[in-house]
Amino acid sequence: MEVKINENITLFATGGQPFTTDTYLLAAFATKKARLAAELGCGSGSCSLLLAAREKFNKIKAYELQPTLFEAAKKNVEKNGYGEVIEVICDDVRNIPRTESFDAVLANPPYLKVCGKLSPDKEKAIARQELFGGVHEFAAAASRMLKTGGTFYCVYRPDRLTSLFSAMRENRLEPKIMTFVHHKAASDSSMVLVAAIKDGTESVRLTKPLIMNGEDGIMTPDAQRIYDTCSFKDFLS
Repeated sequence: MEVKINENITLFATGGQPFTTDTYLLAAFATKKARLAAELGCGSGSCSLLLAAREKFNKIKAYELQPTLFEAAKKNVEKNGYGEVIEVICDDVRNIPRTESFDAVLANPPYLKVCGKLSPDKEKAIARQELFGGVHEFAAAASRMLKTGGTFYCVYRPDRLTSLFSAMRENRLEPKIMTFVHHKAASDSSMVLVAAIKDGTESVRLTKPLIMNGEDGIMTPDAQRIYDTCSFKDFLS
């Protein structure tokens, strides 16, 4: 089944992983245009495709461990016409060597510890649970890849924010901008977006919260602008 995620991008294959809000917000949160970027755990390629469609980076290397999702991402990149911008690579983030050549790295790491019964859906289990590394391994890979001054963009769960900050600090990634996302104003935060600078100084800006929907269920003006532009530029100004 084909899924149109905006006016320019269609997912022709999902590999069982649907397009989600956190994927779109992660792509939008990358506000600085640059030459070379990487996405760790790209799934079916939707985040990298959004970045390419908005011309945020000249070249994107998208890494995916699972063969079915890797094949889905390759198909989506080719059919959307971004083969010259996005290179899809089937590899474990723990194997990525030190290059220090990337301007930006984006990630939506697995956020559940491996405990109890695993999901019967193998793809979902790997995407959500730390079976092949978690936030510490993703942050370590980002640090190996980034130039000094490069940016690590990450979406994660607020209840594991201490783990995220610990992973960043251990890997020379200093949080600089943080936005909590809420489904509605009265709801607890469901996700947090963090931009960290490699070898940056200690100083973090906590933005106003992003409220996705009003009490009437209609998307708020802030959220609508982010969806329309795939950018947090107006929200962060």
